[in-house]
Amino acid sequence: MRFGRARVPVELAGRSGRLLAWTRLADGRVWGMFRDRFVLALAGATVESFEYCEVRAASWRNEDRTVAVSFVDAHTAEARLVLAEGEGDDAVAVFRELVDASFFWKASRRLPSGARADATVRRRGDGSLFTQILAERTSGGPDCAELARIEAQMRDLAGLS
Repeated sequence: MRFGRARVPVELAGRSGRLLAWTRLADGRVWGMFRDRFVLALAGATVESFEYCEVRAASWRNEDRTVAVSFVDAHTAEARLVLAEGEGDDAVAVFRELVDASFFWKASRRLPSGARADATVRRRGDGSLFTQILAERTSGGPDCAELARIEAQMRDLAGLS
């Protein structure tokens, strides 16, 4: 991992925002952590950019030096980021800190149907707050009413009402 702008790779050069850290991945991409987002870039290819508040969960497997990232949007495929040989795993710690910082408040609740709902107040890259309610499943009326009540509570707790 490299911090700051010292020897910034061409894949990340010229990107707006403050580059905090970057590392190379086994597939040739560069993984850059900016203050407001993370970027997966390959020279001459399309750049993928995600805000940290778009991450639902991430896990690190030391055995194969892989970070698995799942996203809030179910249509976004899980990202499997394998660190290149010789790259330190410090980038994973920076990524984790930035994802963790996107959570302002988090609570889990059971819905009337028994399904679990995760209610969070998240922080966007620009610092603004918003609510995110993710449910395993819903079974109609009572669950929907409870989800609305939970979101209202979260908005009130964060001063978003």
